[in-house]
Amino acid sequence: MTDCITYEAIKETVKSTTNMSFLRRNTRRVASVGARHTISNRIKKLKARIHDVSERRRRCKQFDDAMHVHLRHLSRRLATGLMWIPRERMRWSMTNVFLTVL
Repeated sequence: MTDCITYEAIKETVKSTTNMSFLRRNTRRVASVGARHTISNRIKKLKARIHDVSERRRRCKQFDDAMHVHLRHLSRRLATGLMWIPRERMRWSMTNVFLTVL
């Protein structure tokens, strides 16, 4: 299943009902109930997935912000020499934010 609903799928199920007789218009509406239901279910599932992804990103962003604060305090302690790890055993990697203890 694709992650989008095409315009053609909606256009196919929701056709113009102007200039039709009452019986023909209602027959077409009843015939397209299944397709409309399918499209509405797809929209609901997409909304649920979008909500899940946004919640996941929000949680990761909170963790990421907390990690930056933790590293900032850690680097301040390392600079002042308040950490218990000897300076000669530490090496900062400039490509990533991890501290390597040798």
